[in-house]
Amino acid sequence: MRPNLKLFNAFLIVAETGSVRNAADKASRSDSAISMQIKQLEAQLGTQLFHRTGRKLELTVAGRQLLVHVRQAMQQVDRGLRQLKQGLDLERGNVVMGCSPTIAATRLPQVLSAFSERYPGIELLIRELTLAEQLECLRQGTVDFCLGPAFLHATTDILFEYVVHDQIYALLPADMAPKGRTTLTLAEYTMFPALMLSNDSGLRPMMDEALRCAGLSLKLRCEARQISTLIAMVRNGMGAALLPRIALDDLADERSTALRVTHPDMERSLGILSMRNEIPAPAAQALQHMIREMLPRTKASESIVRGQE
Repeated sequence: MRPNLKLFNAFLIVAETGSVRNAADKASRSDSAISMQIKQLEAQLGTQLFHRTGRKLELTVAGRQLLVHVRQAMQQVDRGLRQLKQGLDLERGNVVMGCSPTIAATRLPQVLSAFSERYPGIELLIRELTLAEQLECLRQGTVDFCLGPAFLHATTDILFEYVVHDQIYALLPADMAPKGRTTLTLAEYTMFPALMLSNDSGLRPMMDEALRCAGLSLKLRCEARQISTLIAMVRNGMGAALLPRIALDDLADERSTALRVTHPDMERSLGILSMRNEIPAPAAQALQHMIREMLPRTKASESIVRGQE
């Protein structure tokens, strides 16, 4: 006998709702149409599936046995359809991702290049956002997920998944940097004119907290939103900037020197930010997986320590 999925689906709905009327309402069909399908299925199987007691239907022994197998079969069909949809989504889906500018300009392109090679049909839209903007976009649903720093204050609706650490460095004009050093204490940094990221960056609250805990204050000279602006200021001798290591990957310049900040050691956690209890689309899941796999393995350039030892 060739199975008729429509008949089995009608049987499943009647079995779960307990009556033809309820099944008809759930399936948006007429009572007579549902009744006819049940009769056709019973005729094909050669056995009665329901005991009819007024308007209520109860499964017979054969009906109960069939229900177990029909449920399993329908679950297999649903699973197969989901897998098919996921495969199609990976062929022609799209991902909108928020990302901190420092990551977007340094490590992320390697990941995106590999992703596009593996999934050429998926369209990517990368939005460079501060941490505050990332959290807002996640809540508004305008991005699938974000890649950025951990937030200092706990939040119940957004999940942070750690991916990699990023140490903090002091970038100084070459003629201001202490000779033969690879590190600089936070207290020593405060002796220089300070070039700092603005308050809306994900890094600034962490830096302010470290200074507060150490009982230190800055000789602030200038604030800027973009790290590239601070690097240009350092190159022109305006002062020293506290910057994430990841932003200095491609910095090969005789005019500046980068020293790792110690006492206290300063570093930030970078990871995937997403709405808690929401399952991302298959294309977004694939990109998240590649970020987890590749981002920690992308090697930083060693050019920034040239001439320090």
